[in-house]
Amino acid sequence: MTVSSPSPTSQSARLAEFTALRAEILLRIQLRSQLLAIAMSAFAGLFALSGNSAFPREILLIYPFLALFISHEWTYHDLRIRTIGGYIKSNIEPLIDGLGWQHSLDDTRAGRSYRLTSAGAGGVLVCGSVLTLAAALADYATLLGRYGSIIWLMVLSDLVAIGITLVLLNNRSEDTLSYKNRVCSQPEK
Repeated sequence: MTVSSPSPTSQSARLAEFTALRAEILLRIQLRSQLLAIAMSAFAGLFALSGNSAFPREILLIYPFLALFISHEWTYHDLRIRTIGGYIKSNIEPLIDGLGWQHSLDDTRAGRSYRLTSAGAGGVLVCGSVLTLAAALADYATLLGRYGSIIWLMVLSDLVAIGITLVLLNNRSEDTLSYKNRVCSQPEK
């Protein structure tokens, strides 16, 4: 079977698809950055409030839950970025001469066991959660007197939220990669 060269119309349609998909990747990268900016602002705001005598220090115990929800959204955008990138790499770049950014990008990542973007998000979300938990518990005796044993439930729930945040940000699992490979290697229709 001989493969004919793509028609100019299909070339321009593929190029338009490539442009739209790259624009979506850039939008999702911006959304991820905005989520981290929200997390850093919340971290700073909660610390500022906890320093004010009108607000109890345990207000800091809110941050790990906020970080959990932000990490979920951040991970969703990250997965979509990687899925779109895989689609571009396997279904568009081979068909248009001169395109190779996704191949080049994946080659620079090869051999790394972690992703720098995940490490950055982890630094903001996980470290911020641990710091706020530690700061909230700095005056543990007062918290224990004010809340009794319920403080253990609050701390345990924060630790669970931190653990789930770690799992979400470490989304390089085999399930995630096999999902990406299944979606990206769909035969062209």
